[in-house]
Amino acid sequence: MPDTGERREITGRVNAKEAEVVQQSKKLASKTRQLSAKMDAKNRQRTADADGASSGESNHNQPRDHRPKR
Repeated sequence: MPDTGERREITGRVNAKEAEVVQQSKKLASKTRQLSAKMDAKNRQRTADADGASSGESNHNQPRDHRPKR
């Protein structure tokens, strides 16, 4: 049976599809890293805020006592 070149077409399509999958995987990995970094930053900020509030440095979340002083 003569070589019709179909094998090369199929290989080309497979390579193109593989390249597309790799590109999508890289995008997803990048997005995941960005979201992880964002969440880590938020968690660090929450921890810092909680540490500051417990040591008395920040009391913006504490209720105020509005009773008149005697």
